[in-house]
Amino acid sequence: MNSAPAAEHEIESYLTRLRTSLRGLPAEQVEDIVREIRSHLRESAGTDRERLTEALARLGDPATLGSAYRMDDLALRAQSSRSPLLLLRLVMHWATRSLEGLGALVVAFLGYGTALIALGCALFKPFMPDRVGLWVQRVPPDDWSFQLGRVATAPADAREVLGWYIVPLGLLVGAIALTATSRYLLAKVRKFRSARSASGVGVRDDW
Repeated sequence: MNSAPAAEHEIESYLTRLRTSLRGLPAEQVEDIVREIRSHLRESAGTDRERLTEALARLGDPATLGSAYRMDDLALRAQSSRSPLLLLRLVMHWATRSLEGLGALVVAFLGYGTALIALGCALFKPFMPDRVGLWVQRVPPDDWSFQLGRVATAPADAREVLGWYIVPLGLLVGAIALTATSRYLLAKVRKFRSARSASGVGVRDDW
């Protein structure tokens, strides 16, 4: 029995499912990916069904492979634009796949959260001078409480300690936190993409 038509049918069936999982990417990019995978399968297995099965197993589920390509595209756009929103979106997906991604997400939330609070205080202070600041309150017998940010009403028996200094401090801390977090995430993305490129065609389990 000639196995060539059966092998070709199996390849095209896989590629059809892959093409579906690549929706959202530019059409030209989708065709390039499909062409690359088709060429890889034909070179790796030819018409040998057993070798084709092994090659498909190495590639993995087409939906997972498509997801990896979409995330690569997102990573590339994040590297080019350095957008915190794209970087955060990327690590949120990555966090569902690996501990390294989860660690990057924790850093992202802490860093961007700090930047958001600091910059928010600096920007809102001129418009709400009595409701934005750092309040310190003594809690008997020997404890203290701190409240930073915007409040509906100033805490009773509390002292606002930064005053207008919160504006330059907020801008400085916010800028440092934003820049440092973005650089850290960009370095992680570059490192991961380099490792994935070196691994050749296929899908890494942690992306």
